[in-house]
Amino acid sequence: MLSTSLLKRLATAVLLLSLALPSYTCSGYVGPDGRKVGEIPTGADRAAYQPARVPHYALESSSPREAGFWAVVLAFTWPIPILLLRRRETTRLSRWLWWAEPACAIAAGWLIWAIASLGRPAIGTYLALGAIVILLLAWLAEARRAWRARGSPARLHPAS
Repeated sequence: MLSTSLLKRLATAVLLLSLALPSYTCSGYVGPDGRKVGEIPTGADRAAYQPARVPHYALESSSPREAGFWAVVLAFTWPIPILLLRRRETTRLSRWLWWAEPACAIAAGWLIWAIASLGRPAIGTYLALGAIVILLLAWLAEARRAWRARGSPARLHPAS
């Protein structure tokens, strides 16, 4: 059986990979010149345009100058600092971050789904949400193991 640490690392890798995949698709058309358009231009020959699904990516319409860009980046990368801090000795910060993991996962899942709801959800959204579910399940497994070992919810951090 895989350890929760390995599960979290694999789920984090899938979450990062999903950022490079389409988050949602929209209906559109491919013109005779090969360009994708949302609507057939006025006066154009309708027979020359073929229906198509146009893929959209989580970061395609934002700039690093916008706060929304960084919110999306954070939604896909939040597990990395947590995993890096867990590799070191247990500190007050790592305990706090361990307790914050479920909230981070739920917030990231909500943002990823909100982006996908702009159209029809695509493979990137489904992989990201699947990775987030795995991260939550791994956290629950750690909490259950710590609860059994310590018997007190106040000291649940698995490394304490």
